[in-house]
Amino acid sequence: MVDSINNKGEKFNINNLLQIPSLKDLEQENNFETIVVNQTTNIDLPKDKSNLIKTYTCKIITNSYSNSTFNLYTTDKVKIALDGKSIKERLETKDSLGEGSKISFDLKLEPGAYTLSFTFLISVENSEHSFRLEKEK
Repeated sequence: MVDSINNKGEKFNINNLLQIPSLKDLEQENNFETIVVNQTTNIDLPKDKSNLIKTYTCKIITNSYSNSTFNLYTTDKVKIALDGKSIKERLETKDSLGEGSKISFDLKLEPGAYTLSFTFLISVENSEHSFRLEKEK
C-alpha cells in the first residue's frame, strides 16, 4: 500500500480503518455474524484481497448484576466494544491462538441485554485468521 498524507499532514495508518459499528448498526438483524462462547471461528480472507474488516457479535443477557471476565484469543488486530462503545483493542497480529494471543476484559453489567462486538482487521501479513471467546468461570 502506498504511503499517503492527508491535508492535515497526518500519515495514513491501516489501523485507522478499524472502526467500531454503532449500536444502531449492531442491533440490525443479519448485518453481522453472531458467535457463541467457547467456539473457535475461522475467518476467510478472499484471495483477491489484502485486507478485510469483519465484525462479529455476541448477545449477552443477564437477569442480575454480574461481574464477568472474558478472554478473546485472536491472531488478528481487533477492537472490542460493548453496545457500540470501545472497551479494548489490540493493534498487532499473533501467530496462533495461544496464551500470547489472549486479550482479557472485565464486564460489570446490570440486568439487561447487551451486544458485545469484535471488529477484526484481517490482512495478508498473517497466515492464520481465527478467534475464540471464552468466559472465565
